[in-house]
Amino acid sequence: MTYVGPSFDMLMHKFFGNPYDVTVANFFVSAYQELGLMCIDGRSLMIAYSDLHTANISTLKDPTGHLPGRRVPCVISNAEGVFLGQLPRSIFDGCCDHMLADFELQCTMAKHPSWKIMAALISRYLNGFFKLHGNLEMDVVRDKFMIRIDLMWRDICKATACVDVPSIPVAISAAASEHYATAQSFGLTIDASFRLPDEAAVPRLGPVPHPAYGRLLCGHRVNARVPGCNICKLLDTWSFAR
Repeated sequence: MTYVGPSFDMLMHKFFGNPYDVTVANFFVSAYQELGLMCIDGRSLMIAYSDLHTANISTLKDPTGHLPGRRVPCVISNAEGVFLGQLPRSIFDGCCDHMLADFELQCTMAKHPSWKIMAALISRYLNGFFKLHGNLEMDVVRDKFMIRIDLMWRDICKATACVDVPSIPVAISAAASEHYATAQSFGLTIDASFRLPDEAAVPRLGPVPHPAYGRLLCGHRVNARVPGCNICKLLDTWSFAR
């Protein structure tokens, strides 16, 4: 798998060498909100993300052209770290916490010291977040994660004397609907009655059904694959037990 956008590692090395900039800061906070939701929603859709470091995450968006309040689409571009399946909860929590710790580390190691304020607040609000909530349902974790990100961002703005607090995206189901498209790229579809609500749907329609109830592009159900079908064979190579 290849992706033409620069990695977060490259972007942070470039922009964290300059004085703190609220637009760039909002870009990265929004991006990590997006990444957290990708991981949470991916678990419901049996899409596992295991290699979550700044060097393996890319985007086509330019931080200086970011509009606060807009989402930051990003891609986990290491193919070995993305597969169909569901990691054990403890490993899932560890991967997500390491991802957030990597964000904090990049701010701590920034060439310009003004970014260290963000590092302290990332640690305060997100250090060990997923492990701390490891006994909760993923829908609850999702809501708590959104709240933490919002509180963290408000404190970042206070600490940097930002008078007008730029907003971060209010992502209810947009990220999840993109994961449905990701599932399709693996040859998996979800029955229409089980699809996630679109972005305008309010309120949320409850937890996402298990993908075993979905159908493959060949029409066979995920939990009733046909041995002689090429698409079923392809999916079998991506064992859900991975």
